[in-house]
Amino acid sequence: AALGVGVVAIRVLGGGVLGGEIARQGVSGTTNSLAMHGVSRDGEMSQAEILRSLTGYGDSELRDLAVRFAVSNADISSSLIGFSTEGQLEEAIGSLALGPPTTRELESLNQVWNSGFTQDQ
Repeated sequence: AALGVGVVAIRVLGGGVLGGEIARQGVSGTTNSLAMHGVSRDGEMSQAEILRSLTGYGDSELRDLAVRFAVSNADISSSLIGFSTEGQLEEAIGSLALGPPTTRELESLNQVWNSGFTQDQ
C-alpha cells in the first residue's frame, strides 16, 4: 500500500485452519493449500498449532485475531475472509466488535512470524 498499490489479504482464516475443526469441514476442508502457496494442508495445521501454543489462544481467539488484524491493518486494502456457512460470517462480524488487535497481540504475532513458526524462541 505504501507504494500506491492495493494489497489484498486472501484466505485470512487459512481455508478454515484458524477457525477450529468445524470450520475445516466442507469446502474449506478440501482446499489445495500446496498448490496455492507452497505449504501443504498438514503444514498449515502445524503452523496453526504452533501459533496456538505460542499465543495461548484457542480456535475462536485465533479466528477473531485473524479477522481483526486483516480488517484493521492500514497496509491491507481489502480482506477476503472466506466463509463456508452463514454462521462463520456472523462469527467474523462479531470479531470486528472486539476492535483492532492490541499492542500485546501484535507483538505476539510478530514473535511467531519472526520465529519462522517454530517453537524454539
